[in-house]
Amino acid sequence: MDWREKLHMMTRMEDEDESRQWHAVYVLSGNEEPVREKIEYALGGYGVRAVVPKRRIMERKEGKWHERIRTLFPGYILLQGKIDVPEYYILKTVPGLVRILRDDCQLYRIL
Repeated sequence: MDWREKLHMMTRMEDEDESRQWHAVYVLSGNEEPVREKIEYALGGYGVRAVVPKRRIMERKEGKWHERIRTLFPGYILLQGKIDVPEYYILKTVPGLVRILRDDCQLYRIL
């Protein structure tokens, strides 16, 4: 199975399940991993998964090429799952969050 088939298997939607909703969480740039860990700790039992998309790139420094892993969207964490009122108020307690943007363009402020 190559990466295209694996990506298709991971992203296909057989039915419109509410647990498949995606939300973007704005955080302070550079703090994506610590905030992701805090979100997974706080919402681990609610079926919400936190993802920080990353990419592998080659950078040249002092004449030598180095492979680096960089954040694809600095300042963003993607959440997959249904976020209702209880989950929203739990997210408000996570330090480092700025706001949540739902997939249907409803804006929630966390500050």
